[in-house]
Amino acid sequence: MKVTPAARLVDKGAHVVAGARGTESLDGLERVTAVAVDLASPDGPRG
Repeated sequence: MKVTPAARLVDKGAHVVAGARGTESLDGLERVTAVAVDLASPDGPRG
């Protein structure tokens, strides 16, 4: 399984909020709040 940057931060004790088009790789990680967002869209962060 691919280790995400969010998982590496969690391993160091961080609480993480991560934005991504797909959140499947972040689902189930403790201390990670995944937010589905398309940053390529002008409305992405506000959507």
